Amino acid sequence: MTELSVSSEAKRVTIRLPSQATRHNMVNVVLGFAVFLGGFVIKEPAPYELFMVFLIGIWILSGRLTLSRTMTPLITLLLLFTASGFVSFTQVSLLNQNITIYMLVTAFLCATSIFVASLVSIDTERRLQAIQIGYILSALIVATVGCLAYFQLMPQSETFLRFGRAKGTFGDPNVYGPFLVLPAVMMIRNILVGSTNQRLISAAIFGFIAFAIFLSFSRAAMGLTVFCCGAMAALTFVQYRNPFVRLRLIVIILLALATISIALGYIISSGVLGELLTQRLHLVQEYDSARNGRFARHLQGFIDAFERPLGLGPLQFSKIYGEDPHNLYLKSIVAYGWTGFISMLMLILITVVTGLRQLLLDRPWTPFLQACFVTFLGHLLIGMLIDLDHWRHFYLLIGLLWGMFVANAKWREVHHLRSNAVPNGGNL
Repeated sequence: MTELSVSSEAKRVTIRLPSQATRHNMVNVVLGFAVFLGGFVIKEPAPYELFMVFLIGIWILSGRLTLSRTMTPLITLLLLFTASGFVSFTQVSLLNQNITIYMLVTAFLCATSIFVASLVSIDTERRLQAIQIGYILSALIVATVGCLAYFQLMPQSETFLRFGRAKGTFGDPNVYGPFLVLPAVMMIRNILVGSTNQRLISAAIFGFIAFAIFLSFSRAAMGLTVFCCGAMAALTFVQYRNPFVRLRLIVIILLALATISIALGYIISSGVLGELLTQRLHLVQEYDSARNGRFARHLQGFIDAFERPLGLGPLQFSKIYGEDPHNLYLKSIVAYGWTGFISMLMLILITVVTGLRQLLLDRPWTPFLQACFVTFLGHLLIGMLIDLDHWRHFYLLIGLLWGMFVANAKWREVHHLRSNAVPNGGNL
């Protein structure tokens, strides 16, 4: 504990301040709790927004928000993306409260990416552990609500369902399912290379979360789960070159595939559950390929975007075409203009390239970086069918990745200085 003494003629007062280690622990708990709240977004503003606004304000006012030079692309491109959205206001004939709130939410979510990156870049290993715990606990509660609601085992179950599909504590099954993917990917690695106890616990958690994702009957969520888990398994196989470890990985993967195949076969042969799954397994639905369906709107939206370099303005696409874009990249053009689209595209490209270069580094947080990276990559793929520009966990992924990028840059600087401090580059 740190002591501050205040003396006067009458008495002496000693104020004990928390030690640095205690302050770091408090920050880690608070950060983990903030991530935990990210799983409960039934109505807006959600608890996550209120808590994060409070945290960001406290950090800025206290002067504790540190921004590394490594974060310059992240900060610059997110600011440009947000500014482009506000510039697109000039294309809206009649501004209203919904449009203003929409852009304020965008600004807030971009700020959370920068804030999370800043915090994760300091005391990285412990803060990532706190974030993992918070995210997994949140996912387990969200998945439990989704499962109980689907089987009508809780009061007001319909509140947590949409069109007969589980949506848990989210507004839509297509957000609920993808939110659960990151913890599932974390569990995959533990199953493949963890200790016996870790494998058993992780397998149970993975099975439960995967079943909860399945009950969303979201093509995007199910495809995202398969892609991310497969990518994580492939990364683990590449990283561990011991032939016995690789043989064990192959056996575990084959057993998992066999179990999933049997479970899917049983579900498909069952009643209503099987019919809904069979329907959702069609990659292209009628509302995708219809004359005025999703793909037709995508094509027409991209064509029209060439005539409107400043975009249509936030929330205007649905007024013109009847529905939202349901495409991250088209949404970036029509709602934020070409400057916003280029900013988002550049941020995505820089994040992907930087992540690929750091995927196999020997760092304590590399497993978590791998999980975040493959999940982020999967979200970029489903972004061709879904709007992601207001998904809280998508911006969290961006912040986590950039926080680890900064941590890796600091790691290189420290080890470079140490090697220069030792004669002959460390060869004693």
